Amino acid sequence: MKRFTETTKWQDPWFRQLSPTAKLLWLYLTDNCDHAGFIELDVASATFHIGSSIKEKHLTELASRLQQRPNGKFFIPTFIRFQYGKLSAECKPHLRVFAVLERHGVDLNQIETEMQRVSEGYPKGIHTLEEKTIQEKTREGGIRGKQKFIPPDRDEVRIFAGTIGVGQSDADWFFDKGEGNGWTNAGRPIRDWKATLRSWKAGKYLPSQKQVNFAGKPNKKTPSELEGEEIDKWYEQQKRN
Repeated sequence: MKRFTETTKWQDPWFRQLSPTAKLLWLYLTDNCDHAGFIELDVASATFHIGSSIKEKHLTELASRLQQRPNGKFFIPTFIRFQYGKLSAECKPHLRVFAVLERHGVDLNQIETEMQRVSEGYPKGIHTLEEKTIQEKTREGGIRGKQKFIPPDRDEVRIFAGTIGVGQSDADWFFDKGEGNGWTNAGRPIRDWKATLRSWKAGKYLPSQKQVNFAGKPNKKTPSELEGEEIDKWYEQQKRN
């Protein structure tokens, strides 16, 4: 598939200030997104093709020109204007773009507003994707420190898991466990699911990792096979070790 590429990006201060990995990630996204600028980021594939491990901080670098949709896909608001100019319902090639936008619930006025923000430049201190998410959660739950926990969806868990080297099967297990127990950990509500997943990975608590029983001997069972109180006791034991 052929498409236009922005040759002047190398003179763009925003692009110039990106880290090398973020630059390559941006090129990967613009080359592999669909004809309306949407892409479901496969972190493993992107890491393989880029040749550098993708971390959450690299997505944060692109936050001013990249939106994450509720379904987990990423959207590049400037893509349509650059590729097609002004969309017209009378142009047949544009009809499929309209169809994709409608499917994702994106209004053309939103795109024009985003284009205007990009062209004018973002003010200092503009919120990143992560900061915006934190603020939204804070508004919904009240004052900072007492914000309401908003459970992630499966795609969100998969994307984050990929950035910390956790496989999809483990990510799905983590999500299913969270959904099954009401997003609690050892009987207590989870406040930060990302921190919990990092902790479980570090503690070798994920199904793909080797386990030990309470006596410190190899455990033939995986966490997904342990049930109820036993799994909570196991986790508490790991935290004390």
